[in-house]
Amino acid sequence: MKTDKRLKKYEICRRESYSENTAEYGFGDFPKITWVRVWQGHAETVRKAQNLAKKARPDLGLSFSGQFGDVCLECEV
Repeated sequence: MKTDKRLKKYEICRRESYSENTAEYGFGDFPKITWVRVWQGHAETVRKAQNLAKKARPDLGLSFSGQFGDVCLECEV
């Protein structure tokens, strides 16, 4: 049995929030949430994509755990 290892396209996205202490943002309770793509590349698996992104962009301090961790998404080529 030979496994076919095809590369898939992955994107790493980071959640950023912005808030002011005004009524528009619920006095800080409801910040504006935006998702920013910080890395894009090809890998065999999600885990390998995460490792490649961490090595390519060590300045970002990527973390894929926890409630507010960075997200790895598989994209269509």
